[in-house]
Amino acid sequence: MGEGQFEGFSRQSLHAQAPEVITSYPPTYLVGPLDTEASRVVLTQETEKVTVVLEEFPAEYMYSNPQGKFNLSVPEKQWKGPNFVNINYVSYRIKELREEAEATGA
Repeated sequence: MGEGQFEGFSRQSLHAQAPEVITSYPPTYLVGPLDTEASRVVLTQETEKVTVVLEEFPAEYMYSNPQGKFNLSVPEKQWKGPNFVNINYVSYRIKELREEAEATGA
């Protein structure tokens, strides 16, 4: 898996920096806003009961970097923890590092 197969993958992948990122093949995408003004019809197929139109839209996208509870490509998204408490990735990671330090006596 790499740059030759998926354009921009090596720039957006966090596998090397964050070992907790779950790898997948092919990599999953997070799709952002669509430009509906610039759509183009690729195919139209009609039958007696239905008309199917396949359209192509330009869109912003990025590769997903899932970690389990969070997606590191969108760290501002919060995880709903126990007792309906929302936790962001930064707070979660600080808590995790503190617990590790206490466990090792550092």
